[in-house]
Amino acid sequence: MWIHHENFQDVVRDSCSQDIVVSNPIHVVSQKLKRLKVRLKTWNKHTFHDVFASIATTSTKLLYIQNNIASDGDTTVSFEVEIDCQSRKSSHSMNSMYIGDVLSHYSNAIGQHVVEYYSELFSERATQQHDFSILNQFISSVISDEHNDCLVGYSAIPSNNEIKFVVFDMDGYSAPGPDGFGDCFFHSCWAIMVASL
Repeated sequence: MWIHHENFQDVVRDSCSQDIVVSNPIHVVSQKLKRLKVRLKTWNKHTFHDVFASIATTSTKLLYIQNNIASDGDTTVSFEVEIDCQSRKSSHSMNSMYIGDVLSHYSNAIGQHVVEYYSELFSERATQQHDFSILNQFISSVISDEHNDCLVGYSAIPSNNEIKFVVFDMDGYSAPGPDGFGDCFFHSCWAIMVASL
């Protein structure tokens, strides 16, 4: 939602244009992203207001309308407002999920499946180290030792074009990194971020 707002890039540009006095370029980027995160939170509150308060208000209105309908009978105006509130409320939840080959609409089954999936994913058994040396017998080496030394050596600093290629090759809607910024942010603000370094 942020990256499509007309003022978003101005906020990013303003935050990133202010210098940070450190010598390490990675530290500069890290500090600029930290400062930007604070500015974006403030901008979000002023621009989009408190989303959680809006959801709570909508839920309260819905409950009030449902109570009126239950006591006074069905009215067209109340019914239309209830439909609007219900659609807003339902757009913030997961209604169905494939569990195996079966599409489930049961929230308990979906919840149990999600818990089991992540429990298995992060269990001790799933995080064990594996010895993949046997694969060397079946998969030939694509990179020579000489090329590998160039790639891991200090002389192989990637160019801006190489970095841009990798950044734009990533899925823009994947989960954000540890800094809290997703790939779509770097896609939309590439020119600003590169210019600020």
